[in-house]
Amino acid sequence: MDSKACRKCGQTFPLTGDHFFRSSASPDGFASKCKACYRTPPENRGSGPSRKAKAARPTVVVTASGYVATPVLMAKAAAAWSSRDEAGHPPALFFVGPSGSGKTEGARYIAESAGVDFTKVDAPAMTDPESWFGTREVIARDGVPVTIYNPSSFVTAIQKPGVLLLDEMNRIRDEGRQILNPLLDGTHEVTNPLTGETIAKHPDCLIIMSGNVGIQFTGTFAIDPSLRTRALTIPFAYLDPAAEVGVAVDRTGCARDVAEAFVRFANESRELAKQNPDLLPISTREVLWACRLVRNGLSPDDAADAAIIDGASDEGGEASAQSDLRRIWGGIRPGASA
Repeated sequence: MDSKACRKCGQTFPLTGDHFFRSSASPDGFASKCKACYRTPPENRGSGPSRKAKAARPTVVVTASGYVATPVLMAKAAAAWSSRDEAGHPPALFFVGPSGSGKTEGARYIAESAGVDFTKVDAPAMTDPESWFGTREVIARDGVPVTIYNPSSFVTAIQKPGVLLLDEMNRIRDEGRQILNPLLDGTHEVTNPLTGETIAKHPDCLIIMSGNVGIQFTGTFAIDPSLRTRALTIPFAYLDPAAEVGVAVDRTGCARDVAEAFVRFANESRELAKQNPDLLPISTREVLWACRLVRNGLSPDDAADAAIIDGASDEGGEASAQSDLRRIWGGIRPGASA
């Protein structure tokens, strides 16, 4: 190659001239854009948002229902809803993240935003492939025994527009999950083992799966790659402290200093949990419960015990997760007041 086209302006320049910057990351050793395109014309300088303006942009959006949605979730959900395969179906989503980080509310928010029904199915209740589809019972009709099929909420949901959340998918074994594979590939159909009929998924049914990731979650099973690769994975994390305090105050009506104390408690537990896998980090769900208890008359100490500390494992005595949480709270509680 003795010449190259600029990716931005489209002009072709000889590589022997001084038209491209050197780039070790490029196969030919030259940058993808010419030097002129890398340089910003003086008249355009300052026309973009300043660093201060960029920093001031909100990182979350509070919806009418009170859910805090991140721009990343909104963008990925919108793209998934509008990106269809050859058969006109949106890709499935897989929400992964710690307990209480908003996975269920995120799915509900997507349904509300799209103006469709929301259905939640607790996957751990599906103990075998047949249990996804409903029940059969024998009744007497005109003196003759008749078998009646009662479809499950799963069967009803996949046949209509809406968002279907399959919660805690990593708490069932692969044989219980394999029933979903045909729904998530090109056929978008599944055979009902109770009736023998083929059930077709509605093109406007968005399937969302969720799961808690981490060795501290007992009773979980690894997800087969054949299922994970059939969905777009969206990781969830806890809110930044300022946003979490705002959610606690708005949702529970507690005093701001109470919310700040419990959010600080939660964040310190989350930092400690990074080094201690036996410690389950405090979730936003637990923060909200503690704040509600204080709002309804409990002291912050009693609320911390009831909503958070007493539920932690006390195995190991002073080295237990419960003792760790008591030590963290002991350094925070003086600043908390009802």
